Amino acid sequence: MSGRAAGRVSGRVRRRLNTERVTKELGDLETHRDAARWLRTLVVWGAGGKMPGSVLLACVQAVRTWKDLLEAETTFEVVEALRDDVRKLREDRDKLAQELEIARLGCRE
Repeated sequence: MSGRAAGRVSGRVRRRLNTERVTKELGDLETHRDAARWLRTLVVWGAGGKMPGSVLLACVQAVRTWKDLLEAETTFEVVEALRDDVRKLREDRDKLAQELEIARLGCRE
């Protein structure tokens, strides 16, 4: 088979991977498990010649970028929760310090 003929066959195989099928097979991308599933599927498609290498690399990079954004969002939420905890602990500390001072003054009388 000539290179040109192989290219046509490869092109027909690739065209079978349409948006509807991709959406159905990949599913949602909301969790780290979803990202892992996407990557597994993309690797199979890439190894099976269902997509050109450049498209595969772009898809993998997009999943990596999404994963980085999810991790950044999660980190931000954790930091915000920790800030709230620290604020509450400081309020409790200040309240206890006031109560201790009042108790000390009460003992002197």
